[in-house]
Amino acid sequence: MRARFWSRSRRLARTGMLGLALALLACSAGKSSPSSIKAGDAGADSSGFAPFDAAFDANGDTSQPVLSTLTGTVKAPEGTIPISGALVYLVPTAPDAIPSGVYCDTCVKLEVGTPYTFSKADGSFSLGAVSLGSQMLVVQKGQFRRVRSINVTAGSVAVPVAMTTMPKKTDAAAGDTIPHMALVNGTWDAIDVSLARMGLGTIVTTTDPIFHIPTTGVDKKTAPYDYYYGDPAYVPGSKGDYTKILDDYSVLSQYHVIFLPCSWSSGTTCDTSQPAADDAKAKTNLQNFVKAGGKVYATDYSYEFVRQIFPGYVHWQEETSAIGSACLSGSWDSPAVSPDQGLTDWLAAQSITSFSVQQNWTALSGVSPQQTVDEKGNPITETPKIWVNATASSYGTIPTTVSFQQQCGRVLYSTYHTESSSSTLQPQERALLYILLEVGVCLGQVTIQ
Repeated sequence: MRARFWSRSRRLARTGMLGLALALLACSAGKSSPSSIKAGDAGADSSGFAPFDAAFDANGDTSQPVLSTLTGTVKAPEGTIPISGALVYLVPTAPDAIPSGVYCDTCVKLEVGTPYTFSKADGSFSLGAVSLGSQMLVVQKGQFRRVRSINVTAGSVAVPVAMTTMPKKTDAAAGDTIPHMALVNGTWDAIDVSLARMGLGTIVTTTDPIFHIPTTGVDKKTAPYDYYYGDPAYVPGSKGDYTKILDDYSVLSQYHVIFLPCSWSSGTTCDTSQPAADDAKAKTNLQNFVKAGGKVYATDYSYEFVRQIFPGYVHWQEETSAIGSACLSGSWDSPAVSPDQGLTDWLAAQSITSFSVQQNWTALSGVSPQQTVDEKGNPITETPKIWVNATASSYGTIPTTVSFQQQCGRVLYSTYHTESSSSTLQPQERALLYILLEVGVCLGQVTIQ
């Protein structure tokens, strides 16, 4: 344990370390047929999202005059980081409540003539309104949604940023919703700190009871998500150990997202016994959770939650049939590149033209297509998406962040931690934020009915 601790303390001393922001969940495609433009089609902006120009009917052969243009910027809960691909629309009355537990998140269906658009890479949007007066402005990224009443007047209307900043917690009466999230607290990966820096929680500093050094953490009593403790010890403020959620589907199914950060290790090696392999209930429940629409995010030494439960999609360097065989005894860093143009554009909008992935404690060897079914139960071939590539000296250029769909849900894995010793989110942390946003996109596309 001491060897791992001192290794970790060196890691925390590094700047620019990776961190998690949000599991924001959203629709990322626009209109289809005459009533829609899919991301990447002609008419879409550089971020891949289609701008709204006028209202349209079901056939797309007429348009209503635009009486007002609403402009604004969608921000993350902490108030400064732009959110791309957020759905922005106007309706006469507030939309139905988002289900509080796991569900198949198919994209929003809008009434014919509903003005809508998507935020660009810099978070900005321009929305043409076809009626004036009091209406409901909806800004949504999956289960992150803010609904506010707005008086639409003729001409140009600048929407206050308070109306377009994603909420920090669920307050249904106020029109605010965030995903119902659970965190199985890991030994080494402080995902909750990065979540707090995104506006989801309050950061506090305590003194480590063993090594008597200041430790940055999150106030678990006020965090807008639930804690369960994994390895090794009880976490004050949690709802119990990991078996409370992983072994009981009635509990697991209450959530939209579950985080399984790096844990289950001794020193700088993985444990040979892990719930992903040894706990049959946990394995079945997580499979069913994802199929039903849940999102699972694992990092680093918790890779067995992907390898054992969703086999075949992702492959690791050094892996054998033995549990923990792919854990490296040391870490590696590298400049990174993304094959995803949307991520590149989003970073560029924040004046970030390069980033790194640091402190990778596992290494991938590649991904493989698998036969599965989509959200409608139709047979498909699913090839995991590679979001980020980097170069490890021992293995060459390899993926570091990948995701794949399983029926209505998705699985995301990164070889690096999300913790950060910096007081602000670093470029590579922001890159992971974007990836998490896009992994959470709804299934299908916005439709007009």
